[in-house]
Amino acid sequence: MRRYLLALLALAMLSGCGGAADSSLFATAVRNTEAAGGAEVVFSMRMEGPALPEPLVMNGSGVEDASNRRAHLTFDSPAMGTMEVVSDDLTMYVRSDLLGAALGGKEWMKIDMKRAMSSMGLDLGGSGQFGQSASEQLRMLRTVSGDVSEKGHEQVAGTETTHYSATVDLRRYPDVMPEDQREAARQGVERLIELTGQSEFPMDVWIDGDERVRRMTWKQSIRQGPVDMKMDVTAEYVRFGVPVDIDAPDDGDVFDATDLVLQQMEQAQP
Repeated sequence: MRRYLLALLALAMLSGCGGAADSSLFATAVRNTEAAGGAEVVFSMRMEGPALPEPLVMNGSGVEDASNRRAHLTFDSPAMGTMEVVSDDLTMYVRSDLLGAALGGKEWMKIDMKRAMSSMGLDLGGSGQFGQSASEQLRMLRTVSGDVSEKGHEQVAGTETTHYSATVDLRRYPDVMPEDQREAARQGVERLIELTGQSEFPMDVWIDGDERVRRMTWKQSIRQGPVDMKMDVTAEYVRFGVPVDIDAPDDGDVFDATDLVLQQMEQAQP
């Protein structure tokens, strides 16, 4: 169960030239990607650290509506089997055979990420927590530092793209929030940095000819007590304009595990 909760925390915390590139390109790419409608997406994640006997590897795919902050994804892991995730704004629903009797006969486990993060002092403003979906990482692109460079041209899922390397500076995140949310976001960012030990993280981005994001890779940390768990993530937009019809599970089929996840998070705090 501990490994399973670590995976959930990881999902919740869930993108040859050498010339310079203007970081405003990323803001344009974010807007264009969100405006492209439903998207088919694929993910891969690798997490390792002293708390795990071996690296935790997960691969996923599904559909996402970035503008409405909804996603329906399926993840497979050699260690944990298949896990189905429905993300509805800041609420995550998880279904897996591994959960079994732990759900008291319910089919889905619910995690209220807004309540979980707020309880840890992670009020990051109206857009909620980092991670959880590719759309959240898109929003992170608005906080890149000036450290942006063009790496060359590559194909992603059969589409020609330009590859950029950048550094995401979390302390710049409040600047992209509405003015009345910036102070809360600033306090939340400082708390996040305290919990993860990470104020910046590298991100590589591939942008197509229509100035839409096609692939993102990034590295982040999750602190478990005195040690850091390292996480490498790739999210890829396979195609845009796909139908997305996502409904949250019925309340009668849901076990609210927010308090359990909160307990695990609190135990992991430094």
